[in-house]
Formats: sequence, structure tokens, C-alpha cells
Amino acid sequence: MSKPMVIVELGHPKAKIVVGGSAQAIEAANILQATIKSISGAELPIIPDNQGISGAHIYVGRGNSVESFGIEIPKDSTLLPRPT
Repeated sequence: MSKPMVIVELGHPKAKIVVGGSAQAIEAANILQATIKSISGAELPIIPDNQGISGAHIYVGRGNSVESFGIEIPKDSTLLPRPT
């Protein structure tokens, strides 16, 4: 069983939101950031997918990082992977 990914701990961000370059992805990342902040008080940083990525992160959009996983995502679809 996989360990759960901690994104916020005691009001502090423990993950980053990695966003692809489209306007829709940036808008979705901003909504996700605001939602997490309203729930936890922590503001997860949003970084572009061409920046060095380390630690826990949530991918939003179809950036280079997502394409490098080799996962085919139909154009008008959303992929929400879960630990198995």
C-alpha cells in the first residue's frame, strides 16, 4: 500500500502545484490553490512545469512533465491518478 501524500501539515504547505502553460491550466491551478488555502490556511506555491521539481507536487494541465510520464490523456479529459 502506498503512503498518502501530505500536501499540508499544521497549516504549512508540504507540496507544490505544478502547472502546464495553458490559460485553463493556470486558472485551474489558481482555483485549486485558493480551495486548499480556504480549507487549511496554507497556500501551496504554483510553479511552471519547466522549473526544477522536487518533493510532493500536484500536476495541473498538460505540460512537459506530464507528457514525459508516457500517459495518453484524451484531449477533453481529466486524469486524477490515485495510489493503488
